[in-house]
Amino acid sequence: MGPTLLKPSFAISAVNDSRFHIQLPCPQCGGRVILEDTDRFFHCPFCRVRLALQATPQRTYVFSPKDSYRFRPLTYLPYWRFRDLVFVLEADEVRHRILAVSAAAVGFPDMPSSLGLRPQAVPLFFYSPEIPGTFVEPSFPCKKWLKSLDFDLKDRSRPWASSITYHALIGESVSLVYTPFFERNGTMHDAVTGQSLTPWPNELGHGIPAINTQPRLDFLPTLCPRWGDDNDRELACPALGPRLVGGFL
Repeated sequence: MGPTLLKPSFAISAVNDSRFHIQLPCPQCGGRVILEDTDRFFHCPFCRVRLALQATPQRTYVFSPKDSYRFRPLTYLPYWRFRDLVFVLEADEVRHRILAVSAAAVGFPDMPSSLGLRPQAVPLFFYSPEIPGTFVEPSFPCKKWLKSLDFDLKDRSRPWASSITYHALIGESVSLVYTPFFERNGTMHDAVTGQSLTPWPNELGHGIPAINTQPRLDFLPTLCPRWGDDNDRELACPALGPRLVGGFL
């Protein structure tokens, strides 16, 4: 029988800038490019290539371990992250906040329940199957988590909106973020900071399921193959109308 996973908790923080940055090598020239998590297009400042980004099943990012822990056996645990706008109606005034939400996608006891401000402070990389280590499959579906988030949102909005008559949630991006941990002397350690956290979960030693759906990141050309028009805003050719470019005509 597999391990029993607990329902994860989540944390919400209202921030002035909840964007985080991802380092990605240019597939054409190899130059390092910094993207924001909401970017849908890739612009290389070195070779000037423009490409559209297509991630399946969702954008999946990885925190890189500290150099001194890079060669240890690492276990990457998944966290859902949701960047959204929340609008609340308070009396006759509409107020809004940008909210950065994260939650553990597995429910091991005593593991960190959220990413906190780490995505805004530490660079991320897109997931690659070449990264060594064990990547744990999420056990808490994203749709179920988002549903629970909406139910809990009104209470968590009260610190900045005391009298709420209506609220609405507008999502901007959903991603899966893996952060590395390692075991030393029976204790879980954060491989990004080296911090000792909690006893190593027994569930991680009993055949915990590894990731079974390999995330993919594809690059699509933004040039229309028929007319040669370039569009860096939408995947549609201005000359042909609302049709997908990248060879899908």
